[in-house]
Amino acid sequence: MIARCLAWYLCLVAMLAGTVADADPSVGFQVIPPEPWPAPLESGSQDDVYLPDTGIPPAPIRPEWVTVMALITAYQPDHDCAVNEMGTPSHLTATRCSTDTHPYGIAADPSLLPYGTSIIVPDYLDHRYPDRAWQVDDTGGALRQSTKGHGIVHLDLRYRTLWSALKHGKCWSEIWVDITGWPAERVARLRRAAQAGERLRRRGVMP
Repeated sequence: MIARCLAWYLCLVAMLAGTVADADPSVGFQVIPPEPWPAPLESGSQDDVYLPDTGIPPAPIRPEWVTVMALITAYQPDHDCAVNEMGTPSHLTATRCSTDTHPYGIAADPSLLPYGTSIIVPDYLDHRYPDRAWQVDDTGGALRQSTKGHGIVHLDLRYRTLWSALKHGKCWSEIWVDITGWPAERVARLRRAAQAGERLRRRGVMP
């Protein structure tokens, strides 16, 4: 009888020791709760899968700007833009943007500066929009000819009135171009055009 009671006592002690081991992580065993499932992607996403949540927000894409020597001219849409079949100004840029609601903007050769390229022209409306980046939304034959014939960067700044366009005139200016995500060959072509413009500027030539 004594031996049987002693055996039961030893079993009870062993069971209590096991319970303490599960509750006390200091004994070398710790139950870690499973991580919760990450939230599913928003409806309409391309892949209906679960993505791990690292807790670290994605790094924003930092724009990469370069300085470029460019020939700058100016235009007023009602005076210089193309006409429609009725013989009146179309009031639309090459990207189908209404100049009535967007009286300011930049025209360029899209083969050199694609539509949507962000550009800062320091002396363009600096009293109203200092250091604003404007996007290329228009083009013109003279701009494409400057690229083809002289190999330079040529921008045409859009103004609301003809007086403002004439007041701006024609000049060389150093601009800033956002080349984020551009392929190497496009960047190299823009660099060559900037160098060609700098050579003409130093010689005092204004195409």
